[in-house]
Amino acid sequence: MGSDSTVKNCWNCGYKKNKQISLFGVCTYFELKGMETKEIPSEIVDVGCKNWIDKIIRTILVVFDGEIL
Repeated sequence: MGSDSTVKNCWNCGYKKNKQISLFGVCTYFELKGMETKEIPSEIVDVGCKNWIDKIIRTILVVFDGEIL
């Protein structure tokens, strides 16, 4: 039996960015696709989506341009 204790919702996603104008923040995933960030809807924030990424992995991709020696 495998156990994956990571909760994959928007609250702990590497793409979530807090914004004062948005209660739940915005998703920056869409910037990768050349679109504007999108506000996270209340019905999605606790559930997450297929684009979820760990915050540490996202940091590595941004800071180290995806490469670790």
